[in-house]
Amino acid sequence: MTQLAVQLYTLRSLFDDSLATFDKVIASVAEMGYQAVETAGLPDANPSEIKAVLDNHGISVCSAHIALMTLEADFKSQVSTHKALGNIDLVVPFLPMNLRASNAEEWKVLGNRISQIAKACEQADVNLHYHNHEFEMVSFDGVTGLELLADAAGKDLLNVELDLAWVVRGGKDPIELLDRLSGRIKRVHVKDIAPEGENTEEDGWADVGHGTLDWANILPKAVEAGAEVFIVEHDNPKDPKATIHRGVEFLQNM
Repeated sequence: MTQLAVQLYTLRSLFDDSLATFDKVIASVAEMGYQAVETAGLPDANPSEIKAVLDNHGISVCSAHIALMTLEADFKSQVSTHKALGNIDLVVPFLPMNLRASNAEEWKVLGNRISQIAKACEQADVNLHYHNHEFEMVSFDGVTGLELLADAAGKDLLNVELDLAWVVRGGKDPIELLDRLSGRIKRVHVKDIAPEGENTEEDGWADVGHGTLDWANILPKAVEAGAEVFIVEHDNPKDPKATIHRGVEFLQNM
């Protein structure tokens, strides 16, 4: 069965970087029925202390969002920390404006840059993934920037963590992209898009299963493409706990 996880960025308003608040959040995640979390930063504590909290609630770390420049500058430390947490999956989560490509060749150059980290990950026995937003959906002769980047980085080196709602926001069909990237996708982000004009205070996002995405067709295709973890996320939730609770309920009943 596909593992259900929460991207902790969704719950960021509940954290203050302390181990105590981390413990409370992880307890809530476990009580709702999730098995794992994806981190986006860690509390100010030793990895052994963080791992003890996770273990106490039966929660694992399925992957970690770490900025590309952080991986380039502090690779060994990041790998050491996450291996101590039992996690061997690192994700490049976002590109600042100055790194975003404007043509096909620049996407390939960026992929070559990321391949250096991917090669280091392979040598360290960890996996590297790349997480998309909408700006990678730009196309060149029918090929997205995401695909150009991923292919340049190496089909055997870089996985793709496909954010399905950002694919739609970028004007592409998630089912088509899942098919084209099949075999390289081990994790997908599942969040939803509200009908036009709704949820404006949440930047137009919706809780999983309560928006416009066709999950009945998308989720089986994600599994077919190789997804092992569905990661619930919402970029700007009004009620973070309610959002992840609705998400797990929806996914458990699919």
